[in-house]
Amino acid sequence: SGTRFQNSAAWFKQTFVQQIQKETGLPIEELQELDQQGILSKIPRNDEGELSSVGSIQTHSKGECTPCLYWLRGSCPYGLKCNHCHFRHPGHEVPQQQQQMKPSKKQRHFHRGRRDGNQNAHEGQYWQQ
Repeated sequence: SGTRFQNSAAWFKQTFVQQIQKETGLPIEELQELDQQGILSKIPRNDEGELSSVGSIQTHSKGECTPCLYWLRGSCPYGLKCNHCHFRHPGHEVPQQQQQMKPSKKQRHFHRGRRDGNQNAHEGQYWQQ
């Protein structure tokens, strides 16, 4: 009966890893590695029911975690192995519209010169005193 229990436990682990692989699309080898380390079954699910990350295991419930900015923007390259938290946190929401990049000094000088009537602002020195 001990062998039967061991076979059942091995079957359950294999099925669990396969289910996670179907759900996440991650390579089975990575998931097996996390399972062998005893980590895979500890990774919590976030509010959307998705597996979060290694960084969410102990620190999120204690309020000591660091939110993953990649995950908040929609795509974390580290996935389950990320050391940052994959839960939503108050005050760390991603703005609906990303801010536009500030023009470079060269572009600002060019546009300032055009605005002031100097059509050739891009020619010559940028820093006149």
